[in-house]
Amino acid sequence: GVDAMSFAADVSDDSACRDMMKTAADEFGRLDVLVNNAGTTRFIAHSDLESVTDDDWDRILAVNLKGPFQCIRAAQEFMQANDGGEIVNVASIAGISFAGSSIPYGASKAGLINLTISLARVLGPSIRVNAIAPGFIAGEWLEQGLGEHYDAAKKFVESRSALGQVCRPEDVADAIVSVIGGSDLITGQTVVVDGGYFVGPKSS
Repeated sequence: GVDAMSFAADVSDDSACRDMMKTAADEFGRLDVLVNNAGTTRFIAHSDLESVTDDDWDRILAVNLKGPFQCIRAAQEFMQANDGGEIVNVASIAGISFAGSSIPYGASKAGLINLTISLARVLGPSIRVNAIAPGFIAGEWLEQGLGEHYDAAKKFVESRSALGQVCRPEDVADAIVSVIGGSDLITGQTVVVDGGYFVGPKSS
């Protein structure tokens, strides 16, 4: 029941980010909301330092950290032309804990959380910038990445979470919408969506 469009782009390419934001603004007449959800990784055991390559660092940081910056930079003029907007960066609990698919991935998400704070200062008061930090997300991405270890990892996280369950993609989407549609006094914040994994298991 709504109009939508797709635009194929690599967010690590600044010109592609600028073209994408301009196309969206031209198509719909304005730009109010930006959700930076593009991400990449390579699954590497944290202890296996020798397996981390320069290409891993370059690609993961380019997509997960530089990409959101470039999209925000490209979007700001269109948002400010319409009295502001809302930006949500999709980070990860890997950015604030030992978890995550690899060390470069965790570092990229930690950088994204810091970027959220910095740009909330720069772009306020007309543009709010916040982040969502999901935990373990059930679904195809982790199934492929973890392979035969997926079920055991999922059960482990569920057993260590206060709510006894892991995220679904819908839970992350709901959190994003709640930040966009919620209080206009929230900016520079990171909302953890992990089923209470950081809180820990239910007390006996």
